[in-house]
Amino acid sequence: MKIRNATITDIDQINTLWLESAKYHQKFDKEMYSNISKKDIQEHSESIIKSIKDPTRSIIVITQESNVIGYILGIIIKRKKEKTGILADMMITKKFQRKGLGSILIKNILNFFKKKNCTKSTLNVFENNIIAINAYTKFGFKKHICTMQKKL
Repeated sequence: MKIRNATITDIDQINTLWLESAKYHQKFDKEMYSNISKKDIQEHSESIIKSIKDPTRSIIVITQESNVIGYILGIIIKRKKEKTGILADMMITKKFQRKGLGSILIKNILNFFKKKNCTKSTLNVFENNIIAINAYTKFGFKKHICTMQKKL
């Protein structure tokens, strides 16, 4: 297995993982993750291209042979004088989950944030996604803000 920065040639495989992630997340928010259109996929592709080119973003992939089996997306934002690294998205294909690859990706994105002088890192996770919460907790992430939602 190899860990590296994503390239433009990885877009289709990253989109496939993103769709797999959407299917998984339907159990947490069916409305948000159902009925993904071709336009949604195109917009996601454009976001990947932007992330590959933008020095305040990083997409790191794990490959086995020539197949992308996981990725993580980090985005740096600046508020006042403080830089925050946002762990925006992460997915390991089901066959390779629970093998420590998510930890490898998290370590790599946190190193990216540190190199860019971020003072903290944040992420959003569904409150019922216990597997993800436990993984992030191992890296020192703590509950900080509660987001509430009401359907209108």
